[in-house]
Amino acid sequence: MTKVKQPPPKRHHSERYRFPGATRERWTREQAALAGFMHGQHHNSVDIARAIGPDIVPATVRALIARRWKLPKVELGTVIELPAHTRKKLERLAEARGMTPEAYLRKIVMAAIKDDLFEGIVPAEE
Repeated sequence: MTKVKQPPPKRHHSERYRFPGATRERWTREQAALAGFMHGQHHNSVDIARAIGPDIVPATVRALIARRWKLPKVELGTVIELPAHTRKKLERLAEARGMTPEAYLRKIVMAAIKDDLFEGIVPAEE
């Protein structure tokens, strides 16, 4: 029976081992700050791991955010993909009314839903 090599003991709370015998990962303050910021901006662990560095795995990000840092789960609203030119036009229209793009869209959507304006806004399909 072969003996499994055990990793050396951790020296710092931010160290993590991927598997027994692996080298340890230790996060810098910048990496931790970026992870917390991106978590608050509704990014998933895969995107966060990619942004932090090539040697960080999503499981590490999830473990630190949920277990170690105990950050609350961020409720994600509805995300809409917009082309760049549409996004720029949205920003210009919202700025002209002194609003953020999110507030501008929220008002439009709430009014459309409240009065069921789908047929009036979206052209009929042929």
